[in-house]
Amino acid sequence: MATRLGVEWQTADGVQLTSSDVAPEILQTAFEMAAPVPGDREAEVAILADGSRALVLLSKVSLGDFAAVTEADRATLATSLGQLNAERDYAALLKSLRLDASIDAIDLSVTELP
Repeated sequence: MATRLGVEWQTADGVQLTSSDVAPEILQTAFEMAAPVPGDREAEVAILADGSRALVLLSKVSLGDFAAVTEADRATLATSLGQLNAERDYAALLKSLRLDASIDAIDLSVTELP
């Protein structure tokens, strides 16, 4: 079907976030997707650097081995997670303030100044 439609079909198994054989936009999309229910799959569209689009089908997620992560890497991950949470909190605060803001503007082109 892909050939008939003039599109390229690629599959990638065992992909890691650092994989170099998959376009970075596809990797980013895949790693932001929700893990599918066993036996099912999730679908998203990734927009590539050249403007083309890729359909990303995620059929399985394998969790890493937490015991294999070094203490230094755990500390780095904890710091990154803390920063991410702080950024999300700050973004939510800004959104809330903008929604509640009341701004009056004066059109200086029709108003005489004293």
